Amino acid sequence: MVRDKIQASQLINRLQDEALGKIELTDGQRDSAKFLVHKILGNAPTVVEGPGEEGEHKIEVMWRSE
Repeated sequence: MVRDKIQASQLINRLQDEALGKIELTDGQRDSAKFLVHKILGNAPTVVEGPGEEGEHKIEVMWRSE
């Protein structure tokens, strides 16, 4: 279980790096990463809490526990 969460964390970091423009993934890499994250952690809703510091939005991600 711990290994799965570490793998999911690494995949999420890659997806985040792509979203921030640090790297570029192919469509297949992106789809595979999203599939594996979903398989490992389930479908996690993202909840926007509202304004954060300096006018930025505060976002909280909540994962389902099994």
